[in-house]
Amino acid sequence: MRKSLTFLFIILLVISLPGCFNLSDEKEEDEEGLIDQVKKDRAIIACQKECRTKKEIEDYVNGPCLSNSVQPDWVCDIAHSPRQEVDDDPVNQCSAYRQGTANHFVELDLDCKLIRAQ
Repeated sequence: MRKSLTFLFIILLVISLPGCFNLSDEKEEDEEGLIDQVKKDRAIIACQKECRTKKEIEDYVNGPCLSNSVQPDWVCDIAHSPRQEVDDDPVNQCSAYRQGTANHFVELDLDCKLIRAQ
């Protein structure tokens, strides 16, 4: 009887250990997602600031690239909403994104409002 209780105790202990030590990668994924969201939010804010600053001196009619490095790995681009043909012209797009040196972009309308960020 004593051996059975000891054996049962050992089995319960082994079953409960992964929960006690959180051996899964779930926490890391959550933290990484949070970090990515923080970077995205910072890029959006920086892009909008850049947009408002340059709006006084630049013409946004062609949907220009405002910055190839608004934040690390992020570019800042102006586009029309709804999108127009001029927005797809590579001359008006951020070269860092087209060439793959930046992997993310913030796209604002002519009034510096967010269209999308990815």
